Amino acid sequence: PGLSRSMVYGLMLSANLLAADFALGCLYALARRVWGRRWAWLCLLYGTLLLGFNPWMTVLYSDTLALLFPTFFLWLLVGGENARHWWSKALFYLLAGAVLAAGVSVKPTVIIAGIAALLARLYFAVFAREKKLKKLAAVLCAALILAAGAGASRTAIKHYVARTLGPSGWNVRGDSDMEFPWAHFLLMGAVKYEVAPGITYYGAWNNKII
Repeated sequence: PGLSRSMVYGLMLSANLLAADFALGCLYALARRVWGRRWAWLCLLYGTLLLGFNPWMTVLYSDTLALLFPTFFLWLLVGGENARHWWSKALFYLLAGAVLAAGVSVKPTVIIAGIAALLARLYFAVFAREKKLKKLAAVLCAALILAAGAGASRTAIKHYVARTLGPSGWNVRGDSDMEFPWAHFLLMGAVKYEVAPGITYYGAWNNKII
């Protein structure tokens, strides 16, 4: 209330940019920890170029907001791998599980990062030349701690949504026939959709082709 449309759009665009910047920061930190400074700068360069030419950056959308979760999750996971004490490992894994669950709440495909990490750990544990059982046990413990963190995060998010928006959750009604902004028109391939004589939508998501 009290905000103009331009101010609202500016806030939404700022949220997009902050999410992308945080994702790039986590990408740099992750690459530096795993491969070193030179490769970290290279990853940062590629990531900046890809996001810089991403037309979704002009629209607040789950695809862009979810960017920060996979990189942050993997950074926490690697931090847990390199931690020296068991309690610090557990803390890293607990936070990683919470971040993964929060990301899944924004975009379900974020779960791919968790599945890939688990499969990679299982692969290296199964084909390890020594201490195979010990490494498999470590993977199981890490998975259980991740699940605990994810469950706690998911429960907290669910209670917050229920308290904020009521038991029905995201009970937001929208008009499915509303025209989208110009960025959506470009992203959807400049498709026209004539809903009635003299009324044409551009880039409308309810087009039969889309």
